[in-house]
Amino acid sequence: MQIEYSPAFLCVLRKQNRALTEGMDKRIAKYLSGYYEGIYKLETTENKNRDMPAFVKEYIERIRKNNETQGKDGVYFGHGAREIATVRSILLEKGLMCDANTMDMLVSVVADTLLISKEGILAKLDAIALLICLAVKYPEDYTRNQGVYEKLFAQQNAIETADNSIISS
Repeated sequence: MQIEYSPAFLCVLRKQNRALTEGMDKRIAKYLSGYYEGIYKLETTENKNRDMPAFVKEYIERIRKNNETQGKDGVYFGHGAREIATVRSILLEKGLMCDANTMDMLVSVVADTLLISKEGILAKLDAIALLICLAVKYPEDYTRNQGVYEKLFAQQNAIETADNSIISS
C-alpha cells in the first residue's frame, strides 16, 4: 500500500470534512493502526482533553531518550520531528490541562535538554521557548518548579549545543 509511505495528506482531508471522511477514518484505524494511534490522532482528535495529555507523556519519554542518546559515544543525530516544539504546540491549546506530575516531569526533562544533553541549537531553543510558555500559561507549574528555572538561569553560561555555547554571541 503506497499510502503508508506518505500518509500526511490523510490528516488534512480529515480536518477539512469530518462527516465526509468517517469511512476513511475507520479504514485508517484498521489498515494503518500505528499511524492512526500516532500522528493521525495527534492531528485529528476531537477529544483533546483525553488524548493530548497522553501525547505529552509520550513526547516526554521521547525527549528523555534523545537527551540520553544524543552525543553518546560520539554519535550525533538529527531528528525528523521536533518533540519539544510539538509539546509546546499541544500545551498552547485553549483549556488543555495536564496533571502536576506530568508538568513536573516535562520541566525536568526539558531542563536536562538545556543543561545535560548534547542536542543541537534548534532543540535547545525549543526547550527555552517551552519553558517560557509554561511560565506564562501555567504559572502554578512554574511556581512549583521555580527552583529548576533558577538553576537554569544560574547556569546559563554552561548551556551548550552539540558544537557551541548557546550564549556565545
